[in-house]
Amino acid sequence: MEELTRAEKEVFDLLPAGREQAKTASTLCSLCKNPLSVRDFRELIASMRAKGLLIGASRTPPQGYYLVSDEDELHAFIASYEAQVKEEMRVLTILKEKADTWPVS
Repeated sequence: MEELTRAEKEVFDLLPAGREQAKTASTLCSLCKNPLSVRDFRELIASMRAKGLLIGASRTPPQGYYLVSDEDELHAFIASYEAQVKEEMRVLTILKEKADTWPVS
């Protein structure tokens, strides 16, 4: 695994273990020693995931980010993430179709 940056390490150390302990991005940002926007936080999460860290997220209570603690959590997060990606791809397909008929008359 690639080495974490200082900012990634700080965020990683704040992440709770397990979905039931999930914390929102804004809560975790407020716990950082160095000011961090929610946007920057999400970029760090994406970077750490790309490095292979198993960081889950939940949009249903308890909402927030967490370190995946078991195989069931991993599969549940993957399923949720796949559903999100499928929806984004559906919207992207529609936008591309509209772009082919631009300008709209």
